[in-house]
Amino acid sequence: MVDKRNEADKLIDEMIAGKTPEEIVGEGGLLQALTKRVYERALEGR
Repeated sequence: MVDKRNEADKLIDEMIAGKTPEEIVGEGGLLQALTKRVYERALEGR
């Protein structure tokens, strides 16, 4: 479990590097885009 957490943390760090808080959590930001994709993937049955 620890290895997967470290991998996830590294991916998160890469995705947010150089972005402002608004770009991450604001309207149309990274969090909104990721949430949309998670829903879409879940509905696709993946």
